[in-house]
Amino acid sequence: IARYIKDNDKEIKRVVVEGHADERGTREYNLALGERRAQAAKNFLVGAGVPAKKLTIVSFGKENPEDDASN
Repeated sequence: IARYIKDNDKEIKRVVVEGHADERGTREYNLALGERRAQAAKNFLVGAGVPAKKLTIVSFGKENPEDDASN
């Protein structure tokens, strides 16, 4: 993913990195967990050479799960 973003630098203006959680835990906990997950992915991409200014993080907590399974 990092290579693709770097190779298409002119076409890709902004990348949104999403953090998700499942239904366990409180709303606040899950939002914080989603944010930590998104930040970790952003840090990885920045470490791989993607400019931080291209990356925005967002946490959906349990409101918008990537997978509706509980495991």
